[in-house]
Amino acid sequence: MSKLIRAFIVLVGLVSMVAGAAEKEFVRIGVLFETGTSEHVQSRSFMYFWRGYAEFVNRNGGGPWPLEVISYPVDPDPASLRETLAELGGDSLDAVAVAPGLQLADDIRASLQGLDVPVFVSPDTDWQDMPQPPSFFSVRQPSDPAIARAAEVMVPMYPKVTLVVDGMIYVNRIVGVLKRSAGLGGDQVDIEVVEDQRAALDAAVAAVHRAGGGMVVLAVGATRAEVLLRPICDAAAGVWVVALSRSVTAHVINAALHSCGGLVVPTTLPSFNDRTLPVVRRYLAFVNGSQVVAGFDSFEVFITGELLRQALARSAQRQPKALLRELNSGRAYDLGGLVLRYGPGQWSGSRFEDVLFFNRQGRVVR
Repeated sequence: MSKLIRAFIVLVGLVSMVAGAAEKEFVRIGVLFETGTSEHVQSRSFMYFWRGYAEFVNRNGGGPWPLEVISYPVDPDPASLRETLAELGGDSLDAVAVAPGLQLADDIRASLQGLDVPVFVSPDTDWQDMPQPPSFFSVRQPSDPAIARAAEVMVPMYPKVTLVVDGMIYVNRIVGVLKRSAGLGGDQVDIEVVEDQRAALDAAVAAVHRAGGGMVVLAVGATRAEVLLRPICDAAAGVWVVALSRSVTAHVINAALHSCGGLVVPTTLPSFNDRTLPVVRRYLAFVNGSQVVAGFDSFEVFITGELLRQALARSAQRQPKALLRELNSGRAYDLGGLVLRYGPGQWSGSRFEDVLFFNRQGRVVR
């Protein structure tokens, strides 16, 4: 009987080994997103984009390892926050992605650094000016230079500006950019700030009406931008909208062009509908094969995912530390029309910036 039992145990072990060898190993990506704050809708969209990207890659066999996305809601409550961070550290992640606008406290930032895995962040946050550890990466630079270029053209023509924001995180920075870009006449720029989370839709519409048109700078999430745009543009004839790229989807472009004088998009990524670029054509295939809406935020997720897969393919070992060494090697990653490069002190992979001007017919003009 004992021989039979031993034989059975050996057989079970062999079956387990074969099953383990046949089972694919996942690349695990942890996604941090906010709950209970003004950014929660945009943060949840970011998580949804990552899940859509992973499904797209896995369905199309795009790489040696399938992707698994694990969501980590960040609650402002300190006890909940500590619990989330402890869970994050014990889940054997290969990389972490942080939702745009997520205002990480110092203890969160330190915990992410302590994970010793690549952390992909959006640069437009309060902590972008802090010294960045070598494990932090962004596919693009902060958007201030692109906003400044747009303002240099627009502010002299439209010195009355309505700034609509979904939180005060961006206000001082954008106001400073607008005034500096106006040159010597910067003190004469008339800027009215409407905090969208604390005011009804009527407040933004009334502010545009009081200004008699001019220019609206929109710094809200894309979902909210779709709601705001047409009423704002209908409030005054010929109003121009400068929309931060995080506010812009294909739906937003269509809504703006319905009744606005025009739409200006300062961007630190190529246009997500520029089909001349191979990376955009692949991105649009992803959009068309999923429920993801085309826009700059989902495009940024797609680019980050493509970078991660290319870096994994180059790494000598399938380990987060090897992936970190590869990303910090200074070698270029050509994604097809967009080249990213990282190295010591080089936190943003791209220095791309542009300003897209859309007229009423939807064409890009200069």
